[in-house]
Parts: sequence; structure tokens; C-alpha cells
Amino acid sequence: MKTDEKNSYFISVNVSDLILTPLTCAALVNEIIKNLVYQRSQIPYSFNWLESAIKRKRSSLGKKECKNINLNIEKYYKVASAAFDTLEDIMKQIKSEFLKCEDLIKEVLILFGSTPLCAKEIFIIKIPFISKGHIEENHLRSMQKQQQKILRSIFLSEDWIKAMESSIPSTNTFVLLKKIKKTEMNNTNDFFTYKENYSLPSRIKHYTVELINDKKVLSNCCSHLSIHCDSQVSQSKCNTSNTCDDNSVNECIETDLLEWYQANVVVKGFKDLFVNKISASELW
Repeated sequence: MKTDEKNSYFISVNVSDLILTPLTCAALVNEIIKNLVYQRSQIPYSFNWLESAIKRKRSSLGKKECKNINLNIEKYYKVASAAFDTLEDIMKQIKSEFLKCEDLIKEVLILFGSTPLCAKEIFIIKIPFISKGHIEENHLRSMQKQQQKILRSIFLSEDWIKAMESSIPSTNTFVLLKKIKKTEMNNTNDFFTYKENYSLPSRIKHYTVELINDKKVLSNCCSHLSIHCDSQVSQSKCNTSNTCDDNSVNECIETDLLEWYQANVVVKGFKDLFVNKISASELW
């Protein structure tokens, strides 16, 4: 794909301080998506605030008598709730894809626009080398501090700040994955479906966030740690005999094609609703 250099912006971030396992990489990607949809005005509040507002409303359902219901507020809640659920589904499936495909995912694409072919803006997250064979729970606690450092490097970069200066209206958000073609892995997830012959629009703004991982030492740090498996990790994930093979990754890139897979749900952007100068999220 050839892009207009005037509309292309590149942000390079070193993530070598973070042991980038499939789960930690998925968590980092999801945090970028959360912040991106908010900063590009597709949701009117931060994701964490939206989550707390939706859950507060849901926990109150059935507990209060239906008196003086404001239909506009109820309609607005349904729109906000749908957007929240869609984002949750996308992030859950991204996590699932990284755990399943590991190093096969090379890019995560976020498009804002009416359709993937008529996008207003494109954000690309380039995925670096991912360490395999780790017990994920060993790295989740240490991930938080490093993750915040990486996110600050992205969100405070000059090109990112420049991107956020311009505004776009509420529109659709599409998420796609670019994966190395693997016959046995194809079409195993109904959520991300193969998009044949897809190419990115070239004359719109492209923002590329490249995650750089210099730490390619094929070692299994988890073999020295004792951990108890829980319900979040299957017994197979706790097998520390797994080994990483960086050479196989490079070989795949050279010999196999890259394919696009699109999430089968769309996040529909929405703006805040005020009733007597109070946000509807505080009234539902």
C-alpha cells in the first residue's frame, strides 16, 4: 500500500522493558483502543467512566420503581450501553486472538469512518516480537507499571498530540487484524472474519504506532517461578516446557502471505446528552 507522506504520521515506542507475552501485548493494544476511541470523540467519557456508569445503571435495574422515566435518557442509555458492550466484545476477542495466534498477528488496525473503505482516519498498531512459553500470571502484576510508561510515551508524543488536535464527528469504529496466513488457523474465529483483497485507503490520515521489542532472548523466565494455576489459565498454559522460536516467525513472514480479518461488530460513536446541564450518565 502506498500512502501520501503528507498524511502519514509515525510513532515509535520501545517496549523492551515489558516482557511482551501474548496476554500482555493484547492488554497493551486494548488500552490503546480504549484511549483512542475516547480521544477521537467516539465516546464522550473515558472508557473507565463509561464502564462504571453502565454497570451502576445495570446494578440498579429492578431495584427502583419505574417512576418519571425520561425517555430521552433511557434511549441514550441504550446507545451508550450498546457501544460499551461492543468495545468489551472487541477487546475480549483481541485477547482471545493473541492467546490463540500468538506471533501470527502483525498489525491491529482501527478505522474511523462510515465503512472500512471510506475511513476518515486510520490508526495502525504494529506488533513486535512476542515471547511465548511464559506463564501469563507471572507477568500481569509487573505489567501495570511498564504499561503506563509505554502509554505515556505514545499519548504524549508530538505526532499523537498533533493527531488529537483535529476533530472528527461521531462515526463508526472498525477493528481489523493483519495476520500471517496459516491454513490450520484460518476461519477458527467467527468474530474476526477474513476480508478478501482488502487494501487500506491511501489518501487519508494514517497514524502508525510501532511497538519495538529489542528483547529477543529466547529464555523461559517462568521456569524458575512457582505458581498455582487458576480458572483464568488452562493447565496447558502452565506448562513451562514451551520454548520460543524467533526464527520460525521470521521464516513465516518471508514465505507466507498476510491477510486481513475484520471484527464483525462496529462501535457506533455517540455524544454526551445533557439534561438541565447535567450529563445523562449521572441521571439514568
